[in-house]
Amino acid sequence: MIIYEVKLKKIGEMTTLPDSQRLFGFLINNSKKYCSEVEISSFVRDVRERKQKCMISNLVPSGYYPTPKDLVMKNLQCRLKKNQEEIINFEKEQMELKSKSETIVENLKDINNKKKANSEEKKLNKELAELKSNLEEIKVCFNKNSEHINNISSKNIYETIKKMDFIDQSQLKELLKLGEDEGKIEVDDLSKFKYIKKNQTFIQKFRLENQIRQLSGLPNVAYSLPILSFENQEGDVQLNFSFFVKVMEGTCISKTLEAMKKITDTDENDMYGHKIPCFLGGKGSSGYNEYSIYNIEKLIDGDDVIHSSVAASYLNMGMLLPDFDIIDAQNSLLDIHTSDRKPFEIENEVPKIISFVTAGSIIKLKQDKKDAYMIGRSIDNSKYNPMYNKNAIIFGNSYLVELEVKLMKLKFTTVSPVILSPRMEKALYKGVDFKEIDGKSKNLKLKKIDSINIVYPFYSYEDRGLLSEKNFSFVNNYYIPASSLKGGLFVGKKCEDDNMLRIKSVFRDINISKDYIELKNLHKFQYLYQKAGEIDTVGKDKDKQDLVYKTPKFEPFFTGVAIEMIGTGKKFESEILLKTEISEELFKKKLDESFSITKIKLENYINEIELRITDINEWIKNGNLKQEEDNKEDYLSKLKEIKENIKSLIDRKLLFLGGYKGILGSLTSQLDKSQKVQNGFYIDEETMLPYGLVEVSFD
Repeated sequence: MIIYEVKLKKIGEMTTLPDSQRLFGFLINNSKKYCSEVEISSFVRDVRERKQKCMISNLVPSGYYPTPKDLVMKNLQCRLKKNQEEIINFEKEQMELKSKSETIVENLKDINNKKKANSEEKKLNKELAELKSNLEEIKVCFNKNSEHINNISSKNIYETIKKMDFIDQSQLKELLKLGEDEGKIEVDDLSKFKYIKKNQTFIQKFRLENQIRQLSGLPNVAYSLPILSFENQEGDVQLNFSFFVKVMEGTCISKTLEAMKKITDTDENDMYGHKIPCFLGGKGSSGYNEYSIYNIEKLIDGDDVIHSSVAASYLNMGMLLPDFDIIDAQNSLLDIHTSDRKPFEIENEVPKIISFVTAGSIIKLKQDKKDAYMIGRSIDNSKYNPMYNKNAIIFGNSYLVELEVKLMKLKFTTVSPVILSPRMEKALYKGVDFKEIDGKSKNLKLKKIDSINIVYPFYSYEDRGLLSEKNFSFVNNYYIPASSLKGGLFVGKKCEDDNMLRIKSVFRDINISKDYIELKNLHKFQYLYQKAGEIDTVGKDKDKQDLVYKTPKFEPFFTGVAIEMIGTGKKFESEILLKTEISEELFKKKLDESFSITKIKLENYINEIELRITDINEWIKNGNLKQEEDNKEDYLSKLKEIKENIKSLIDRKLLFLGGYKGILGSLTSQLDKSQKVQNGFYIDEETMLPYGLVEVSFD
């Protein structure tokens, strides 16, 4: 099974949030470009008969999941009871404060009456001031208690959770764990969560019936059109959306998504600057429900079979037609929606209505059930739709997210610059993709700016091509691909545990601030490996004493090329979801193995540098290497500096991430003297270390 995340940007206003049924239809319709009618019909039939596995989610804001509100409220019941006990105490205190304030007010009235009689005015003024001060203190205390009551009120907590239509993916587990604490719960405790709220407004529309039906005299029909918008806590409108597809490799939908992915991976756009424009809803002719697919990401490969002995729980992400033979309904939290669509089947003149389990519901499997795909089902609809008898099904296999997962937070610090670039595939060319590089730009670390003709960009979601009229500029959003991160963490020989780790651990792209990105030359040590056949000779005889070796040099490699890279000392984090089968101990054990392999790589570097120094000294001794006065011994001191810098890192928890780390940064075993390699010594000029070294710590 392959999981795809299809990322879209909203173009027009939304009148509906496309559900998994609509998205299934959209993908099947697009598959006609890449598959035959026979293949499509066979695939749809197999989905209905559960021979093919295909699970699709509703459209959701990118980076968010539907909030399981019922589960959150259920988890908070114990804490809400404690809130209620505290509210009762506060209310008693409020009654006492109110009684005291009433007494003070009566005393103030008496004093004011005495003042009118002009008796002991100074003394009365003093008493009056004291009473007013006491009343102000009571007022402050009363208001403070009122704020506390509002902050722990069950109603206010429910209203806050009610607004959380979609919760940040990385915070879902933390939200569900709120019920594990023993103390009271406050509205302020919920303010730290990132969420998206759905808003709905209506606009008035008119349908000209007399023109549509071409019958004069028919009155116009007024109706309201819903307009949906999605905002975060700050009121920023969400423009990026995603949906998930889990499907078997080689099927129609898989082929379609792979073909779309190739389009999104290119620099080509349509005349409006969109990758793959599409309409996912009605009123498309009026510009509503228009989107552009800008990226398709393969998340992980995995299966749906549960290997643990404990029945799993899932968060429903789409419109699910449930199979209650699989579901433990008593321990699930199901929100049922009855469809207003036409009945799918009529028996004995009685139409059957359709009810779905909506997104955000919690589904728990029965103890003896293992296949999560069997939770949902699709229904034959060919009788009701004779026009589409080949492909007529009502799709009900919703995408599910397993909740029994552990969250590992890793912290990274770059020890040397990290290069992650699609290189030539996305290379930016002077005069084509940018006008020139402005020397005043921030984070430029180039020797000769005017000589740069090509820039290898860091990974980003933005299209940077064909901007020849503009100077080169950094983009706002960079990212480390999830696949690169997983490859950097899981190194070494693959075993059964490794395969399980790769399948059952979920990585996401890491967003990187543009302030972390630097534009630099790539530096390399050259002429460290030289053979007789590749070396100039003096005279005609290739005698050993006549060989002239090129002087080793440490300089920019391809002076016309600059590369965007993460600078040294930059910190970033990644949250990794571990499914039920993966323990934290197993994950940490694998990371420790990766750290050990990095140590081997660094030791290989140290040994190879010592060999290079030995060879160079031999060349000098034999007179094969002509010393340049301005460069005398400089390359040897630089090699020694690199060796000492690597030695100082040998016991730290390090990994190689990205490219240009040389062969020694890729090999996973200790080299012996019989093994000969010619390593590309790509070395950062500032740190004098190989590129791509990052230090990792657990949180």
